[in-house]
Amino acid sequence: MVFRHFLLLLSLFAAGTAHSATVIDNYSTETNDRFQDSDNPDRFFLSTFPLSGVGQDSNGRWATLIGPNTIISANHFKPSGSVSFFPDNVPNSVAIELGISGDSQRIGTSDLWLARLDAFAPSNLQVYDIATEEIFQPFSPLQRASFPFRDEEVFMSGLSPASFPNTQDQVYGTNRAFDYFSDNVDGLGDVEAIRMNYDTDPSETFFEMFLAGGDSGAPLFIDNGNNELLLLGINSFISTDESGDPIASFSSYVGNDSDEINAIIAQYQAIPEPGVVYLIGLALVGLTTRRSRTA
Repeated sequence: MVFRHFLLLLSLFAAGTAHSATVIDNYSTETNDRFQDSDNPDRFFLSTFPLSGVGQDSNGRWATLIGPNTIISANHFKPSGSVSFFPDNVPNSVAIELGISGDSQRIGTSDLWLARLDAFAPSNLQVYDIATEEIFQPFSPLQRASFPFRDEEVFMSGLSPASFPNTQDQVYGTNRAFDYFSDNVDGLGDVEAIRMNYDTDPSETFFEMFLAGGDSGAPLFIDNGNNELLLLGINSFISTDESGDPIASFSSYVGNDSDEINAIIAQYQAIPEPGVVYLIGLALVGLTTRRSRTA
């Protein structure tokens, strides 16, 4: 079968241009949109999981908290300016705005990108653990049984088919991790990714999801078994057949780079917030003044 790879920003020709619709089977705004305005918010299928650590900038680009002042996104679709995080799923909640500092880093030649925030996230925002299991080889059909996440249900995220403000444009669906992809992709670099096929078979997940333009940088989660979200990857690209019909979605896997990612998180965490630096400066000025007076 002939298929094509597409970056997930291809349909966004300019800021403010309408994005192509993310595909979700059995979609409804009440069950799939995080910020749906419903009399029964428990209908949102991920309502028991904290999503407060998933934010977006003013253009809808994604950032996910993986450290107290560290975000992760796609290198080819980075957020900028500040990121809006919301402590809950309520549409009229007040956003927690955190600026992106000048410190950022691409992970090797991958499509993963980390940045330091200007301030530490408050305690009411979720900071997600990342996968750490290493996967090295691409899997042939005979090897897929050994893929560590084989057939595990995952939670995908992207821009909603409905209309929401850019900072609250979050829809969630499901899929199954099929196998592992490792290759160079034009425009992205060396990608190591979780592949999720889009299947219309009734035996597949109820909210089967296929990514679309603008979904780059959004997180891919899995339940760690304790009703907590573990970050598996960051949306990177899709594949379609020659007719443009969906085949698979790919999210850059974080596990192989977890040591480098955690080292960067620790490095950024050691940098004091601007307010702390200012207070230290005042203390030093005061100490110098006292010494001058006693000299």
